[in-house]
Amino acid sequence: MSEILYHNFEMTQLFNSEIFNDYLQIVIVTDNNIHKIYSKELEIIKTNLKKQNKTFLIIKIEPGEKSKTIETKIKVENFM
Repeated sequence: MSEILYHNFEMTQLFNSEIFNDYLQIVIVTDNNIHKIYSKELEIIKTNLKKQNKTFLIIKIEPGEKSKTIETKIKVENFM
């Protein structure tokens, strides 16, 4: 069974966080605007986790309140 953790980290905290240690699959849900800002950092995290045989998925959603729907939630869950 999957465990879903909700965290609101600054990107620099993700690099130093031990939150990933206990999990084999990590999923980041972000909007397109934030992904554009942090895409390089996310790729570094992905590369490092891949070396540890962990799966790292990035799910990008449209920015704004219109994307905060049950349909988006279901798409995210199905993607995982």
